[in-house]
Amino acid sequence: DLRADLLAEVPSGRHAAARFEVGARHRLAEVAGRVREATGVALGVSGHAARRPPDLPAPVLTQRPDEMWLGALLGAGFGLGAALGLARVATGLAGVPDRLGGVLGLALGLALTWAVIRTRARMHRRAVLDRWVGTAVTAVRQASEEELAFRLLEAQAAPRRSQNGKLTDFGIAPTEAAALPTGNRPSPAPNRVPADSPIRDRSF
Repeated sequence: DLRADLLAEVPSGRHAAARFEVGARHRLAEVAGRVREATGVALGVSGHAARRPPDLPAPVLTQRPDEMWLGALLGAGFGLGAALGLARVATGLAGVPDRLGGVLGLALGLALTWAVIRTRARMHRRAVLDRWVGTAVTAVRQASEEELAFRLLEAQAAPRRSQNGKLTDFGIAPTEAAALPTGNRPSPAPNRVPADSPIRDRSF
């Protein structure tokens, strides 16, 4: 399943996210092309249908200002609490001077604050990419199904157009042929897409 494969590869880094988007678009286009080629082979039609590919918007990886402030507030609160706790432990139990304990606590608090903010930003990017993968796979699957239905209708309508052309050559209007008895009518074209056809591939 392409969707499961892409979700398993979703990164959380900023630069890795940009590379992932490019690779995901390429893989979606490749799978859609294989389905299109299998459709042409099954229907005996050469070439590709001129269908516009779906427009996939780029994922918005940047956080909104309120989300950034919330992350900074949570990180600062967590870092300040850890800094005060470490300073008290260092000065009360380990016998570290108050000034040195304060410096150690401040350094730890800043490090924890940065770690919380950075981790929350990475989780935000991963959540955005998870939603984008689902939206992109759904859009490409829907476009492939619409193209398949369009080409099936064209393949089923081709014998009728050919029959109408032959009737016109003999001077018989298609409306007059519809009034012929049932036994004189040509049998409808059989379904040219078997159940095990490759165009029924569920690559998405």
